[in-house]
Amino acid sequence: MLLNRLTNQKGNLSFLLTKNKNWNTLGCFNPTRNLFGSSKSKKEEVKSNKSEKKNLDVTENFQNLPYEQRIKVVNKLFKSIGIARDIYIFPDFKLTDYFLHPIAFLKAIMYKAMDISQSFVYVYSFRKAMPGQLRFNLMRQAAIKIFYQVHHSFAENELSKLYPYVNTNVALALKKRRDILNKKGYNLSWKVLEFKTTPTARNATAIPLPTYKSHFISIGYKFDTVQELIVKDDFGKVISSKTQRIVDNFVFLFDTETGGCVLQGKIPAKKINEKPLTKAQLGSHANPQDLFKKYADIFA
Repeated sequence: MLLNRLTNQKGNLSFLLTKNKNWNTLGCFNPTRNLFGSSKSKKEEVKSNKSEKKNLDVTENFQNLPYEQRIKVVNKLFKSIGIARDIYIFPDFKLTDYFLHPIAFLKAIMYKAMDISQSFVYVYSFRKAMPGQLRFNLMRQAAIKIFYQVHHSFAENELSKLYPYVNTNVALALKKRRDILNKKGYNLSWKVLEFKTTPTARNATAIPLPTYKSHFISIGYKFDTVQELIVKDDFGKVISSKTQRIVDNFVFLFDTETGGCVLQGKIPAKKINEKPLTKAQLGSHANPQDLFKKYADIFA
């Protein structure tokens, strides 16, 4: 987004808008298993049973809530969900890269094919479970509206108008950036001059929450636009004025039952030799929110 390309402005603004033990079936005959291991296994089993009981209690309690309170609970969950998997964005290859880096190019095609296949499985499973709820034309219209509303409200310093359209992590990131701009006395004027291509869905991820009977799916769209950004100081003096073609990949979360939609974050394109994160790397986050916040700053 052009709003994060203020690196040449007055005073540098780049910082602103920029183990598990696997026992076999006959575990008692495993030579490495001892009395302590057996005790630990029982503790884990008790812990698992307690967790299952707790989930059942949560489900029953949720179903017993009045309709309005159930909607509030689901909306709170809806606003807290971030980008839950590592989505592969195909890198921009130059003409010479096809000859200088043929292996990297073929690997990028393979990774993208895997990502598309995974998205296909998510969409197929979602449609089978919730037939008739995926309306991609309406989803694209909602994504375009939110894309404009969020960036326009940020530039106009009207954060209260963008909060309904972003999740919690994005809202916090935008507030931090806007606070810094306000302290520096920068005022922004932003607008889209042209859509080079119609935003189309690039990937999809279904997010099942059976306890709450939610119907959430996140979809990534590629926005290829020509944008204009004017930066002024408190006295109205123009610090810089740029018109530039920008390509961004934004991910939106949809509640297909209520029609709700929020911006989850922005996924940067991979570098030539960069591959998707492995399951071990994705699972290395002690707190899932760390992964959710990774791409929440859409002006990074």
